[in-house]
Amino acid sequence: MLALKMPEGRPHPAFFMPLFDMVAAQENTREVEEELRVFLQSDRITARADDDLTLVVASIHHL
Repeated sequence: MLALKMPEGRPHPAFFMPLFDMVAAQENTREVEEELRVFLQSDRITARADDDLTLVVASIHHL
């Protein structure tokens, strides 16, 4: 599991925190989508995953 700490099955902060930080810091949705696409298609990720990669990240911006 790429995003989970095993054997506990808990979310792995080193995987998720950079993603959350990136999404929270961006104003341009298209830039975030492109950065996430590049990240998920990177050799670092694809070398550790043998299945399709689906990721949903949401951020709430308080105005």
